[in-house]
Amino acid sequence: MIPEAEGATPYGIFSLADAYLYAAKDTLANTRKLTGGPTRLLCYHACELYLKAFLRERGEDIPTLRAYGHDLAAMLASAESKGLNPARKAAVAISEAVDRNDYVRVRYMVVEVETDFTVDQVMALAERIRACVRHALGFEEFGTTVLYAPPA
Repeated sequence: MIPEAEGATPYGIFSLADAYLYAAKDTLANTRKLTGGPTRLLCYHACELYLKAFLRERGEDIPTLRAYGHDLAAMLASAESKGLNPARKAAVAISEAVDRNDYVRVRYMVVEVETDFTVDQVMALAERIRACVRHALGFEEFGTTVLYAPPA
């Protein structure tokens, strides 16, 4: 078994994505930085994990999820083909981030440039992806599953 496969349920991956998003919010709130890179990186990784949670729920196995690497565009395209309906703003933002190579740049950049997404833009993207995936998976606001009780 692949070590990271343990606990890699849709709920487990979604919860991990939430942890990255909350870490991004904490980083932003307690900043002593010269760059927004760390916060943006945490947000992008949360987006990646939210998409992978959806894809896992749609039956993709761990080797397939790993094969995506950090390719948000490929994950989004696959998720859309499996029924995810993201907000247009989220789909456009992912396309632009890929075109700008922003997810890669944020990991290694030393100097931010005008074409980089702002922290607020990437945070909004992560929130949009979270909301879309949360809804598609039937999770409540805090990421817990919505239990269905048949009528009596």
